[in-house]
Amino acid sequence: MRGKTFFIINQYSSTPERGIGGRHYYLARELVNLGHKVYLIAASNTHLLRNPHNLRNDCKLENISGLKFLWIKTSKYKYAKDKKRIWNWFVFALKLLKLPKIAPDKPHAILYSSPSLISFLSAFYLAKKFNSKLVWDIRDIWPLTLIKLGKFPKFHPFIIFLQWIENFASKKSDYITSNIPYAINHLLKKGVKKKNFIWIPNGFSEDDFKKKKFLNLRTANKIPPEKFIIGYSGTIGMANALNTLLDAAFLTKNYDDIHYVLVGDGSSTKEIREFILVNKLKNVSLLKSIPKKEIPSLLENFDVCYAGLSKSSIYEYGIALNKLPEYFMSGKPIVLSLDSVYKPVELAKAGLTVPAENPQAIVDAIFKFKKMTLKKRNQIGRNSKNYEKKNHDYFKIAKNLEKVLM
Repeated sequence: MRGKTFFIINQYSSTPERGIGGRHYYLARELVNLGHKVYLIAASNTHLLRNPHNLRNDCKLENISGLKFLWIKTSKYKYAKDKKRIWNWFVFALKLLKLPKIAPDKPHAILYSSPSLISFLSAFYLAKKFNSKLVWDIRDIWPLTLIKLGKFPKFHPFIIFLQWIENFASKKSDYITSNIPYAINHLLKKGVKKKNFIWIPNGFSEDDFKKKKFLNLRTANKIPPEKFIIGYSGTIGMANALNTLLDAAFLTKNYDDIHYVLVGDGSSTKEIREFILVNKLKNVSLLKSIPKKEIPSLLENFDVCYAGLSKSSIYEYGIALNKLPEYFMSGKPIVLSLDSVYKPVELAKAGLTVPAENPQAIVDAIFKFKKMTLKKRNQIGRNSKNYEKKNHDYFKIAKNLEKVLM
């Protein structure tokens, strides 16, 4: 099989050094290892970038170990709810139309990844121009998520516009992929056939764990020794149910040997810091985000890893939390707080799933792990690692994606 050229367009993608949007970076890198030429196209500025590009020109092409990473210049903004984020959707979409002049290769297939739907229209135009296969990758079901979680009215003009694009994408895509396992149940309502859908889950890079960096001393020194650590690493936003975790911390504030460590940045950082101060929670440390390559070393300091989501019917289609593969590979028990038919922690026998927005259930799970012998917790960790290696290695996932793109 001769190598093909693929365009992967994800406005929020990045390298591990620049941000946390790594899914398509790893998939693209593995496709290159499989003998293909891959252009990964992303925005120079997003709220997910820790180290954004300051581009003088409209774009910059980097060659990263054979992967052609194309950065498109967009405006700077800090948080997900910033209005400049919406402006950037349109800017990115318009600049994508210049790709034929920037990328000299004709793509065999173009993969466009949501959540932003605007640029799908540009991807559709490019696929027609190049006579390429068009694959739509759904990482967040929009506009439904904006309605369910963002509380946008269903008949808001912008929501209606996004709904039109979603319906259009459902009809015009050759194939649809998603990291949300049951997204097909939503797409069936749009007339999508099951044979045209494939689940491409989030994965992990074994290299990141083999070549992990030591945790920086500034962060390491703020994690209290000889305490039972409940840790969270990721975006500091209320969608991640951190308010529920803080309520659990409040319920256990009189237990001197239990401590909560939250590592990351986000729009809710100030709100969470104020909650900690107002409630005098000495058992919670809120630390700044760290480079992705330090995450494996950070997780070694945790006794239990926490992840959660708010209550919402949107999760009937499953979840695709970016942090879960890292948690699985950490070999530490996981407490997952959510209401969903898809329960990956239970599938992996990697910890406990508790109801969403129930701080007492989190506390009960914490005490269950705390009372458990180290031997038993280590067995849970081995279950977790074995499950992840068997199912979610990015090399294996990329081979499935390759079949779709070919």
